[in-house]
Amino acid sequence: MENIMGDFTITALDSPESLESIRTVFPEEYQARKHQFRAEEHFAKKEYQKAVAEWTQSIRFCPQSAVYFTDRGNAYFYLEDHDHAIADYTESIRLDPRYSNNYAYRAYSYLCKKNYNRAIEDSNRALKFDKKNADAYATRGQTFSAIGQYSKALKDLNHAIHLNPDEDEYWFERGKVYEAMGENSKAIDDYEKALSLKPDTEDYQKAYDKMLRTKVMN
Repeated sequence: MENIMGDFTITALDSPESLESIRTVFPEEYQARKHQFRAEEHFAKKEYQKAVAEWTQSIRFCPQSAVYFTDRGNAYFYLEDHDHAIADYTESIRLDPRYSNNYAYRAYSYLCKKNYNRAIEDSNRALKFDKKNADAYATRGQTFSAIGQYSKALKDLNHAIHLNPDEDEYWFERGKVYEAMGENSKAIDDYEKALSLKPDTEDYQKAYDKMLRTKVMN
């Protein structure tokens, strides 16, 4: 992901040590990136509240950097604070309206809030800028599934899987659509595939076992 700080694009800052090269020339960018590294460490440890605090400091030093709003929005998302996540994605979109992932991220937060119309609208916007945005297809597919439009859901999830066949959640979500459509054998296959990509996932195992029991009973 490109890291834009004000009017500057800073490259090759992939470690805290490399920050020293900009400490004197770009002091605000230096401070922002210092907090960014700390935020990323917290995020990797699933310490999302601490990550939010660090990205807030990054934003204080570089309020025109869209990427910090996106990153903090992602931390809010994992805290299930979707209102703050949406606010951050919206600000990031204002700063960088052509970055398709922001629309896809905001769409998923809208989906979590059951605001299905906006979830579909943002998924469409993401795909307008990037027709290969697998997450946008997946989110729109999940949204269609939530409102009972299973044929449209299946079409979108097929696109998502085609673009990124190693994403376990896409297979799981398509399995749920097949299950809702009564196509149990296909649901079993997709749940099994999701489990193969991410073993020991409780939700996947429960769905798979449930379908196996249903198949035996029938």
